[in-house]
Amino acid sequence: MNPGTFDPTDSSLFILVEGDSVENYVHINAFTTINGYFNYGQENGYGSKLYDMCNFEQYMAHYADTSGIIELYDSTGNVPNSYFQHEADMYNRMVINSNDDRSPIWLFIDYYFGSSTTSLTGFKPFFLAPAYNNSISRYLHLQVTPPFIWGAVSIYDRTFYRSRLGTIGRWSWQHVLLHSSFGLQWFNDKMSSCIAS
Repeated sequence: MNPGTFDPTDSSLFILVEGDSVENYVHINAFTTINGYFNYGQENGYGSKLYDMCNFEQYMAHYADTSGIIELYDSTGNVPNSYFQHEADMYNRMVINSNDDRSPIWLFIDYYFGSSTTSLTGFKPFFLAPAYNNSISRYLHLQVTPPFIWGAVSIYDRTFYRSRLGTIGRWSWQHVLLHSSFGLQWFNDKMSSCIAS
């Protein structure tokens, strides 16, 4: 799509945000087809990560819906350990096995380098604890050493990997501020779950 001709909150689009806070640019890619999104990933240093993360997302969202986990969580606020074990097993099978290079992610509540943080190791999907739900304003993705396979994090507006807002990739060793100066305000204080690789 041409720059500036799409709504980043359009749920029919596959959004991939890339940038460099040192070079001070942000590039927002919008794909109208999932194949275009996957092909871009293959051609631009992500390997099969985008494909694997989407497959995991779709599988786990369906599983949570059909197993009654969403209903249980909505009524009690609890998720059984069996769900998390299944999620970890499927992540290992669907994402990690084909992506040996992973890198840690740190999530922050504040924009400007305060101490309120939670961490995501990059070796698992992440279900935000209530204190962090809809509160994330900044993240830091620590890239592995060369050869670089770009890390990515898909951000969801709802629990259990539903309602994807977009994926942020290519930033490494830099804080990404989810606000209007980077054009990323639609991510700010919206994250309820995420998948990283």
